[in-house]
Amino acid sequence: MFRSKRFILLIILIIAIIVCVMIRSIGHSTASSTVSEKSETTALPSVHITTPSVITAQTETAAAVQTEEPNADEPYVTLSRYEQIKERMKLLQESCPDFIGWLYVADSDMDLPVVQGSDNFYYLSHTPDGAYIKEGTIFLDCNNSPDLTDLHNILFGHNMSSGMFGDIRSYKNRDEFDKHRYGWFFTADKTYRIEFFALSIVSAYDMVYDISSDHSECLKQISDKAMYTSDLVPEESDRIISLSTCASDFENARALFSGILVPIENEEEIISQLK
Repeated sequence: MFRSKRFILLIILIIAIIVCVMIRSIGHSTASSTVSEKSETTALPSVHITTPSVITAQTETAAAVQTEEPNADEPYVTLSRYEQIKERMKLLQESCPDFIGWLYVADSDMDLPVVQGSDNFYYLSHTPDGAYIKEGTIFLDCNNSPDLTDLHNILFGHNMSSGMFGDIRSYKNRDEFDKHRYGWFFTADKTYRIEFFALSIVSAYDMVYDISSDHSECLKQISDKAMYTSDLVPEESDRIISLSTCASDFENARALFSGILVPIENEEEIISQLK
């Protein structure tokens, strides 16, 4: 009888020990799971904090770069931009015999090389080195002197949705026209500031495209067919340059963005203090 009771108590004790061990095991597992969850919860905010910081830094850097370049309503370029263009020109001069200069207009896609072919068709679909490309290359009228010594110099470029002379389309907005007062044309030995004075809608067959036509009549036609003009009025002795591209106003319409060519004698005068 006594032995039976001892045996029963022993069994109860063993069962109690097993139950305690199981409870402790479950408790430890739950605690480990809680620690793990807390660790993951702590890690997530660090990711969310880091990502916006990187994006903000990149945005601020991009904004800083944009604000360092003078706008197109200022008659300056930065030294870094000037040196960059000169370096690009040097490479093209060595490899492309038809290369004559570089056109640059701030706040636009017009930061491109300019060539001159033996006709006004080849560079509608070729790069400066002669490769076929449907976008073509900006080119000077084949009847113009390559050193821009004519009274009216005409550059041709496609009216693209992005690139070439596509931005001229937006200058039909008066505010955009007013914001783009200056451009630049760089040659191997000369720098010209372009002082834009008119956006005109003309026909591809108008006399403005006849390089040998009377210059005073040419200026009059540009003025008479202008959508907008600035307060700058060119004189008959002024050399001008016109950026010509297709327009949709009527059949064979062309947009002509014209400016006075001002040769720069001392290039330091056009360099902005911005780096």
